[in-house]
Amino acid sequence: MLFTGQVLHAKGDDVWFEEEYIVVEDGVIVEIGTGLEKNADYEGIIVPLFVNMHTHIADCAIGKRPPRRLKDAVAPPKGFKHVMLKKLGRDRIVMGIKSGLIGAFQSATIEVWDFREEGLDGILFMREATSTLKIPVRAKVLARPNGHTLDEIKDDEIYALLHMADGFGISSILDYDYDLLQTIADIVRIKKKILAVHMAEGEREDVGKVLDLKPRFVIHAIHATKEDMQSLRDEGVGVVICPRANSYFGMMPNVGAMIDVGLDVALGTDNCMLARPSLLEEMQYLYRVSSLYNWGLEFEDIIRVAFINSGKILNPRKYTGVARSARAEFAVLRGDFEDPAYYLVMRAAASDICAICVGKHLWRFDEKWKNLREY
Repeated sequence: MLFTGQVLHAKGDDVWFEEEYIVVEDGVIVEIGTGLEKNADYEGIIVPLFVNMHTHIADCAIGKRPPRRLKDAVAPPKGFKHVMLKKLGRDRIVMGIKSGLIGAFQSATIEVWDFREEGLDGILFMREATSTLKIPVRAKVLARPNGHTLDEIKDDEIYALLHMADGFGISSILDYDYDLLQTIADIVRIKKKILAVHMAEGEREDVGKVLDLKPRFVIHAIHATKEDMQSLRDEGVGVVICPRANSYFGMMPNVGAMIDVGLDVALGTDNCMLARPSLLEEMQYLYRVSSLYNWGLEFEDIIRVAFINSGKILNPRKYTGVARSARAEFAVLRGDFEDPAYYLVMRAAASDICAICVGKHLWRFDEKWKNLREY
């Protein structure tokens, strides 16, 4: 198939658009050439698919209004969301997960990194939800144990969770005995999987203790100081921010300071009861907030945070984006060619996506998107 338009590229910290055409054969980009092609199958703004670095996707099943205090809403084990998930039961949770993943894919997301509560049951809920989906979104699972001390959790339970998951996602170092966290971190390293940690969401935490666990990335860092940010940067630990969810609780990470110190900052959408899993919406909200706080971020900064930095954090050696010989994973959006960066950050919506290309398959926006049962 032949695609043409303004194609997003990145190298180092630079992002830019080029007028190009793309040829895809057998799911692989076999040619990228300069200039627009008049006879292309699809024309528009062409971008790599999003990776949503932080979700609680099962929360899509929750239909009640959460408390406005962070601890009351999400703190385990008695916070609002945990009580609600227990009440909802398996079928409602599985449907909530499916709904969230479909919504993510509809807004050009190919991969979500989900913090799965409920221990082994939580992983099984995700597997059940994805087993019947007809879309190729990759649901990465960061498991969480049900207990909070070494007396409550044994090594074999940690190994069992890691056997089925992509790693561990810790709510906060303050929620667990540190001995348990060290045990989890050691086993994660042995199994060569990923550890991610909520950090400084409700209050500042000891960044040294967080870094001793050797996480791949941390989430939020709302109350992190400049020195904390520098420590994260020096250890090569990325930060995932979720501004829409944070703002529900009257909080906001200092993204301007994070970027100024050289942190790799990526985007997530956090709790689905607070924000739809759309990174299009998240990056647009981030730009508006950045203007409000006078962080001085440009459209290109937002694009790098939304599209590029997830690859740098997860596996910088493998990130290719839209490139020759790479697997085809990109979206085509209808849009104004005069300034594609402005259009993406300020105006683009899921309804502007005319095609999503994933390997040998192409999804077009049409009336089918409106029917959840189709997927």
